[in-house]
Amino acid sequence: MSDKSLRSVNRAAKPGYVIPPHGRGALRPFQPGQSGNPAGKGGLYQEAQRICREATPAAARRMVELMNSKDERVALMAADKVYERAWGKSKVAPDDDIDPAVIERRQTLRAELMDFLQEMAKPEALNQAETPERGCAPSRREVRGTDTASDPISSAERTR
Repeated sequence: MSDKSLRSVNRAAKPGYVIPPHGRGALRPFQPGQSGNPAGKGGLYQEAQRICREATPAAARRMVELMNSKDERVALMAADKVYERAWGKSKVAPDDDIDPAVIERRQTLRAELMDFLQEMAKPEALNQAETPERGCAPSRREVRGTDTASDPISSAERTR
């Protein structure tokens, strides 16, 4: 094997010049339209893209109709597609290997949170004061009535 054949493949190209794809011959300047795809995208592709774009509103309306289907699988698939079209696909793949105990804990926490939010939405819950009987910390007004020498917040306020 001669050094000449290796030299032509391994040499660096000057800026603005290209090495021919066969690896032989001299460097030649880049010629616009003579490399890559000089004819551009085919007309058939652009025509198909135009037809699909025109049909998009009708397809979106049909997906929304399918979301109200009695078959839960169809409704879920349609809702998933509508969500992906509206907000984009998730960048993180779903993790199917979640421990069942973690799933159960999440469901319990979600149920507790929903119960709490429903309770707080009631008008009488908004008017109630936070008291230690309900499991909340005492208010500052209640703390100020006690011995403040051992209270770090009150002693810090006194030194200001």
